[in-house]
Amino acid sequence: MSSFSNWKNSLDEKYMKYNVCLYQLKAKYEINIKNPRLFPNQEFILKAKPNLIINYIYNYDEKEMKLLELDSTLSTHFRDIDDLKENIVSLIKTDGNVRVSFFTKRNDNNPYYYLLSTYDEDKKYYAECDKYMYDDIENMIYYMVRYDIDKKATYILSGMSNMDIDHMKKNNIIYPPCPYLDDSVNKDEFLKFCKEYFEDINLFDMFEDINKAENESENIYKELDKIYKKYSVSSHVFSYFKFMRDSE
Repeated sequence: MSSFSNWKNSLDEKYMKYNVCLYQLKAKYEINIKNPRLFPNQEFILKAKPNLIINYIYNYDEKEMKLLELDSTLSTHFRDIDDLKENIVSLIKTDGNVRVSFFTKRNDNNPYYYLLSTYDEDKKYYAECDKYMYDDIENMIYYMVRYDIDKKATYILSGMSNMDIDHMKKNNIIYPPCPYLDDSVNKDEFLKFCKEYFEDINLFDMFEDINKAENESENIYKELDKIYKKYSVSSHVFSYFKFMRDSE
């Protein structure tokens, strides 16, 4: 068992309050996704009907992504991320289970779809991705709900770089439960997720095209967009490609 798995198991045994998982819709479905608020009859939504659908509005300018708005499909209005977490925990306590979807609305027209769930979701549609960690809202919500903690505490409990000393004292943690994570610690788990996420997509040929574009293209963004369209995937998954290629 890897050091990452050992750390995650020990963390779950000591701190886990609600057994939720985080899933991402597989690439071959994600490329054709429509806003679930407006199109609730898409098959993957009907198979795992969410209690809440959280919409992001992002602006992308080829340099960075900026979150402009976070809202819900229901009448509930969230004051902040901590308030959203409390609503999700309340649903779990009331119903025993929960499904919350996170859908991006991006100005470059490449959305993605995550599902926070207490259920064992259909592997036809979803790749389980709660084994890797990024400082994104859906991952932060996952840790907040899973361990019933506030936003600040997610940093220490997910091995991120900013230790919350107050949280450590409050929970009698005398040392970080995990060394600060580098790219190698969760490599195997993330690769497993990537392979599930890219099911039925010709990654070998895609890597060849991406390598060529990176070495020869004057405008890498336009060339990569052409490659993504060729293989029917969304442009936001470039970091997945890069990780898999660099791990070969």
